[in-house]
Amino acid sequence: ASGLYAQDCSIPFTQPLFPYRVEANIPYDTVVRFDGATEVLHMDIHKPVGDGQLQRPLIMLVHGGGFIGGHRADMAEIGNALASFGYVAATISYRLNFHPPQLLPNPFPYDAAEVSRAAYRAQLDTRSALRFLRERGTADSSLVDRVMLLGGSAGAINVLHATFGNNEALRPAGTGEIGPVTLLSGTYPRPDLGPMMGVSTPEDIASIIAIVPLLGAIADTSMIDDPSGPAVYMYHQNGDPVVGCGHQHGLWGMPFDIGASYPLLFGSCMIDQRLQHLGYGPDRLHFTEVNGNAHEVVNEAAVVLEVANFLREQLCGIEASIGGKAPVGPAP
Repeated sequence: ASGLYAQDCSIPFTQPLFPYRVEANIPYDTVVRFDGATEVLHMDIHKPVGDGQLQRPLIMLVHGGGFIGGHRADMAEIGNALASFGYVAATISYRLNFHPPQLLPNPFPYDAAEVSRAAYRAQLDTRSALRFLRERGTADSSLVDRVMLLGGSAGAINVLHATFGNNEALRPAGTGEIGPVTLLSGTYPRPDLGPMMGVSTPEDIASIIAIVPLLGAIADTSMIDDPSGPAVYMYHQNGDPVVGCGHQHGLWGMPFDIGASYPLLFGSCMIDQRLQHLGYGPDRLHFTEVNGNAHEVVNEAAVVLEVANFLREQLCGIEASIGGKAPVGPAP
């Protein structure tokens, strides 16, 4: 369907061919934090220079940090790399933090709802950022109907829920209005966080053609229900003690039983089974399962190259990647 998009596949999108520039600190939304304060969220947009493209592939990069830390600057290096490949790469900030119990620090949560609410706020912010990027597609020369998302750890959890969390019946418990948090510092109400789609429209979500959740998990695999959904590249160590690859509480392998108040999640090993059950083939599903018990990506450079080739296949068709000779002009 050449009328749907016009990706110029004469560019490989897998190697640094262009200088790049960064448009930094762009405000994209104003939101209410966990403690009732207001926050302005920002993104940085990394763009190639001299690439000659009028419709660049658009990828959004979501940092990790357990929903309490991390910064979009953590993704700047990969944003620069992807911009040099020919992408528009946006690194986004999202709401962080949740209430810990009295006299204990984060990552201990006040109760089981606090982590779910933090992840849900992050999902809403990611969708808001996606909508913002689609609305400014002309300014970035980006192809807004073929968007990709990449995230690691909490960022991967975020990416999975922003992509697949569309069924209001599966909305995580505790994200509606619930009882307040009461601490020595005061009482903090916990209002309804709003519908799963947030400000986004179904068109925004439908524009996602591929996601790369590294060390990620989802609250419920039945959220993934479309056999023709986005392509998925996953990476996980099967003994990961922070975000389990199977069906485990977040931080399940950490000391002091921190994970007891964290939600149960389905990691990449379970998501892989779900996607295969739905009929995803190797052209749209790649899962690198590593024997190990660390929460990290081993041999990051090789994984980045593998991811770049996988995304290239989604943009231009598998023949372009395997044959090495890319078609010129609009993709089929």
